[in-house]
Amino acid sequence: MKKLFTLLLLFICSFNYAQTVKLNIDANCIIFNTFYDKAFVTVKEKDSIYPNSLIQLNPYNGMVEKHMSLSDVPKSIKLTPDNKHLYLSYQTLSQIEKVDLAEFKIVETINVGGLNVMDFAVLPTNENTLIICNGAKVVMYKNGILQPKQVSSGIDHLSAICIKNDGSKFYAHNGISTGYEGHIMNIVDDGIEYNGIIWNYMIPSFGYIKSHNDLIYNEFGDVIDAFSDSIPIIKASMPVNRIVRWRSGFEYSDIHGCYVFGHDNQYKAYISFFDGQYFNYLGSIDLGIPCDIVYDLAVVDVNHFMLIALGYWETKNSILLYTGTKSKSMIQLKPKINTLRQSGH
Repeated sequence: MKKLFTLLLLFICSFNYAQTVKLNIDANCIIFNTFYDKAFVTVKEKDSIYPNSLIQLNPYNGMVEKHMSLSDVPKSIKLTPDNKHLYLSYQTLSQIEKVDLAEFKIVETINVGGLNVMDFAVLPTNENTLIICNGAKVVMYKNGILQPKQVSSGIDHLSAICIKNDGSKFYAHNGISTGYEGHIMNIVDDGIEYNGIIWNYMIPSFGYIKSHNDLIYNEFGDVIDAFSDSIPIIKASMPVNRIVRWRSGFEYSDIHGCYVFGHDNQYKAYISFFDGQYFNYLGSIDLGIPCDIVYDLAVVDVNHFMLIALGYWETKNSILLYTGTKSKSMIQLKPKINTLRQSGH
């Protein structure tokens, strides 16, 4: 406990130096790879230098070290459990591709039979098994082969999934149409089995959900326990909507022991921290740059963060690299009303 208190005290003390560097790359999503100590980014079609690409980025200086042209607009990227490969999906192309990150090349293409991939996840216990949802259908591909057990009837617009750590079940979320339904499904050897439905409006979301330690959380700070043996419950509601004006990028950071949210407040970019155990607001860092929306965030280490953000009146995203050394007192942002959250949109 004394050691934990000391680490927290060091964390909230003040930085002697801080800097935000803006990279004019029209990025879609970003992920930091701890095995290679690199960031991997998908780039949208209107970027002037790297359109429809996957790039390898040095997270400390922003240098693009490698890039790969892709066949369509990339959508999502997911790392394999060993961090040596990643899978990527496309906006309209009905396939998922596996990339060897050491050689930085595509080593497998999985054709998903005309499916418009809304979201997918890599099985934590098997890097060659994918769970894919296309809205109304959820399927499993094992070693590139579609498995016979599928779930489709009566389940509409599933747009995001999170898998339990032991690979036995997953939570599928409807974040597009009204209702925000959540569904629990079992993962079996030959596909997917439907388990049950969670009541409507449990966790409102734009379709973005993530998991940490088998708890599922969203951009609004809602945390639910969906995988325990009891009825799924809302475990916490972090006061994210009190400081976030619009959409946020978010991630749990083991380094900080915190849920970390990149967001705007009064049209400026911030990084805010919420305690990983008690879910209370700890404070924020001002990135010192104009911002309208943050779409994604990646934690590199205790002093480095990467965000994909849209500036006020801008039409293309940028990558923000934030560096701080040991610190600067974190700002306590004043509470504000998020009307978008209250209206349910």
